[in-house]
Amino acid sequence: MDTEDIKLTMNFNDFRKKVGKQYTHIDYPIYENGNAAVSNYFKELNQPEKVIVHRFLPFIRQEIEFRKYPKWDSGKKRENIKVRPVSLASHRDTGIYALYADKLNTIYNDYSKEMGFSESAVAYRTNIQISNEPISNITIAKNVFNFIDQQSDTWIIKGDFKGFFDNLNHNIINRNVNRLLDYYGIVNTDDWNIVLKNIEKYRHIEKDELISALKKEGIYRTDNKAYFYSRREFGEFIKTHKELLSKKNTRGIPQGTSISAVLANVYMMEFDQKVIGMCEPYNGEYYRYSDDFIVVLPKKRMSYDEFIGLEKSIRTLSKICVELEIEEHKTKKLVSNEGYFVDLNTGKKTHLDYLGFVYSDNTITLRSKSIYKFYYRGRKKIAESEMYYQTGKIMEKKPNLSEKEIFLLQKNLNFKNAQPRMNKLSLNRIGIIKNELSQRDVKKMYKKNYRKYIIKSEFTRPRESFISYANKADEIFSTNSEKYGYKVRIKQQMNRQRRKMQEIKHEAKNLYKTNNTTFE
Repeated sequence: MDTEDIKLTMNFNDFRKKVGKQYTHIDYPIYENGNAAVSNYFKELNQPEKVIVHRFLPFIRQEIEFRKYPKWDSGKKRENIKVRPVSLASHRDTGIYALYADKLNTIYNDYSKEMGFSESAVAYRTNIQISNEPISNITIAKNVFNFIDQQSDTWIIKGDFKGFFDNLNHNIINRNVNRLLDYYGIVNTDDWNIVLKNIEKYRHIEKDELISALKKEGIYRTDNKAYFYSRREFGEFIKTHKELLSKKNTRGIPQGTSISAVLANVYMMEFDQKVIGMCEPYNGEYYRYSDDFIVVLPKKRMSYDEFIGLEKSIRTLSKICVELEIEEHKTKKLVSNEGYFVDLNTGKKTHLDYLGFVYSDNTITLRSKSIYKFYYRGRKKIAESEMYYQTGKIMEKKPNLSEKEIFLLQKNLNFKNAQPRMNKLSLNRIGIIKNELSQRDVKKMYKKNYRKYIIKSEFTRPRESFISYANKADEIFSTNSEKYGYKVRIKQQMNRQRRKMQEIKHEAKNLYKTNNTTFE
C-alpha cells in the first residue's frame, strides 16, 4: 500500500469540534486559550514523538441514571430506570484519541473494502457510502428491510454480544491493529503502542469521590472549567489520594472515546469476514452495528435444520474467534413472509425491531421506545418553557413582586398533561427561575423548545431535533418505495406526538390566562 495516496490526518475543523466539547475534567479545555492554542496542539499531535512523551491523565467516571420505556407487570406500568457508567477522557487526551481514531478509520476503510466486508460492519464509520447513500442506522435498516422484502420468505437471526466493550481482549486488539498498520506500510509504531496502551490499561477516578475529596481539602472550585489549575497541582493532590485511582484496566476499553468506536470494528474484523463467508453459499446478508448483528437468509436456499445449524455455528465462532458470548436465550430467530414475522422460539406472530425501526405487518415505523422518550422529554420541556415564559411576563409587568407572590399566583394551576413540571413549583424553584431569567433570553429558550418538539417537520432544519431525524428517516424509507411492498408510517407517528405537545402548550397557556397571572 502506497501511504502517499491516502491522507491519514483529520482536518483542523473536525479536530476543533472534538476537543471543543465543554465538560469539567482534570485539565482545562484547550479552547480556553483561544483558537491558536487548538491549532498549535493539532500541529503538535501530527508529530509522533510528541505523542510518545505525552502524559495521559485518568478518566473521570460517573454513573448516569435515565428512564427508559416503561415496563408493564400484570397490566400495571412501572418505571424502567437504567444506570450507565460514563467515562470521560481529559481534553488533551481526547485530541489524541480523535486524531488516531481518524487515522485508524482511514486504514480500516481501505482494508475492509479490499477484504470484502466493508458494507457489513456499519457502526462508527465515516467517509463511506452504501447504495450511494452516506452510511447511517437509517440507510442500514432500509437495506435490511428491502432485502427481506425482495426475498419474500426469509430466515432471520438477530443477536448481540454480551458486555461488548467491557470484554474486548487486548491481545486481539493489538494483533488486529498491527495487521492494519502493516497492511498500510507503517513501520514505526511507537506512538500507536503508546495510544493503545493508554486506552486499554486506562485508570479512572469516580467523579463523586473526587469532588468529595476536593471539598474535604477545601480546594473544590465552582467555575466548572477544571478541577485543578495545572497538571502539577493534580500530581501533588493524587500523591496523597492514591485511593481515588482505580487499578489499571486489564480487559475491555472505555466506551465513548473516538478511538474506542473504531477499535470495536477493528476487533471484529476476522469474525465479520467469517460470518460473511458462512452466509455467501445461501445468498444471505450479514450486518453488524457495534454489538448488534443481524443475518438474513433467503428461505428457499436453506432448510430449517441448516438455519438452526448456522445460528449455532455463529455463536460458537464468537467464542473461539473474538472471545465474546452471544447469549442463546436473547438471540431472536424469526421467519418472515411478505412483511409478516413469526418468532421461531414461541411460534407466535412478532415483528422485527432493528436499529430503532420496526418492520411489522408490512409497515415501517419508529420504535415505540424512541417515540416514548421523545414525548416524555418533550412534555416536560414544553410545560417548563411556558412556566419560564409566563413568569418572565409576570416580572415584566410587576418587577417588584417577591418570589412568594409569584409562587402564590401560580400554585393553584392544575396541569393534567404538563404535571411533571407545572405541579412541582416551589418557592425555591421560583427563586431559581427568577435568577436564571436574569441571565438568559427566555424567548430564545421558548423558541428553541418549540422548534425541538412542536414545529412541523417540513420546517425543521437538518439534525435539529428528533422531528428532523424522523422526517429524514421517512424520506429515506419512502424513496423508491414503490419497488417494495411495505408502507412507511414514520411521519404519521411523529405528527401524533407533535399534536400531543401542542395540546400541552395550549393547556399551559390557557391556564395562565384563566388565572390572570399574565396581567394582560
